[in-house]
Amino acid sequence: MDINEKILKLERYILSLEKRILELENRGNNELFWFDETSGLYWELKQDPENLCNFLEAENYIKNLNSNKFGGFDDWRIPVRQELETIFDLEKKEEPYIKSELIKNIPSGAKPIFWSSTEDKERRTLKWVAYFHHGYGDFKYRSHNYFIMAVRKNNG
Repeated sequence: MDINEKILKLERYILSLEKRILELENRGNNELFWFDETSGLYWELKQDPENLCNFLEAENYIKNLNSNKFGGFDDWRIPVRQELETIFDLEKKEEPYIKSELIKNIPSGAKPIFWSSTEDKERRTLKWVAYFHHGYGDFKYRSHNYFIMAVRKNNG
């Protein structure tokens, strides 16, 4: 076995160890968040989906999660548009068009519209929201009421 093959074998082994460490770290937290291996993002899982909130209330919600170290972390935030777009599941035959692991974040009978932190460049009073019942998004006023789902990056 030459040096390049040994290096490749070692890199694979390190990756398998890193994945195992991540699994062990998340044991016991699997009811609090879901790790999306495709995007490398942790998504909050709601135990009891809360009421609608305007954008300022959404920011305060995130501050509260971080001050309480939700799931053992203090770096939760409101997702950006591109992050919310990674959890659309447009191959589903019926709504909501969201990855199945996150269905529990949608209150029964509610229109699943979620805040992002992405701001309209021309009208700063607008933020992008994801319409998981239609499979697309649009900019809406910060004063409107929608749902919030926290996200964080895998910093491990």
